[in-house]
Amino acid sequence: MPKYFFSLEELFGDIIIFKGEKFHHLVNVLRIKQGEEITLCDGQSKDYQTVFMGVQNKNSAYFKIKDSFPCPNEPNFLISLYQALPNKADKLDLIIQKSVELGVHEVIPVQTSRSIIKAKSKENNNKSSRLQRIAEAAAEQSERGKIPQIHKAHTFEEALKFMDSQKLWLVAHEKEQRTLKSIISEKPPCSVGIWIGPEGGFSDNEIELLIEKGAITFSLGRRILRTETATITSIAQVLVLWNE
Repeated sequence: MPKYFFSLEELFGDIIIFKGEKFHHLVNVLRIKQGEEITLCDGQSKDYQTVFMGVQNKNSAYFKIKDSFPCPNEPNFLISLYQALPNKADKLDLIIQKSVELGVHEVIPVQTSRSIIKAKSKENNNKSSRLQRIAEAAAEQSERGKIPQIHKAHTFEEALKFMDSQKLWLVAHEKEQRTLKSIISEKPPCSVGIWIGPEGGFSDNEIELLIEKGAITFSLGRRILRTETATITSIAQVLVLWNE
């Protein structure tokens, strides 16, 4: 049985009540049985062992809390992914899904000079909502303790303003020779920002601006990777190098 997230509005003492889509999926699709146990999460890295009490009014599923404990599945440091908009929308769906499964804290889509797809302000909020739902489903599937935030798409200049000295900033760059292993220290920082370019990579000017802000460029090897492959590989390497 998969894990599900609940909100404070669904918590009533030691009872959690699901309606709507969650009710339908659990009761009509998965056909949960009365007395069956399921893990629910509050989205703040706290899991609850619950037992299904049954259905009331044909639209409310009741779960009684038996126990609670910290979720052990969150990385010990925060990863922010600054992802250039890829040339196809479904690639961003895949990137969101897999990066959330791996453990990112947040994803900031970025429109760069070589991004083919442009972020239209009218569509931005709708796309963000859909991508947020993808992130929630991926967080449930991978039994995360938190649902990563998927921001609306920003221009490159807007995204640069998020950079500060409190993070380790890393940029995948095809012209770099240094590997991640040769760059990062043994002890992980509190947070890491990873920048991944679009098909064709970042422009020379964008790389210069990132370096001026304190970012460190790194290589993913001799082969040129697709942007979605570069994202997954970069996150996985950072996690492995810091024993996550």
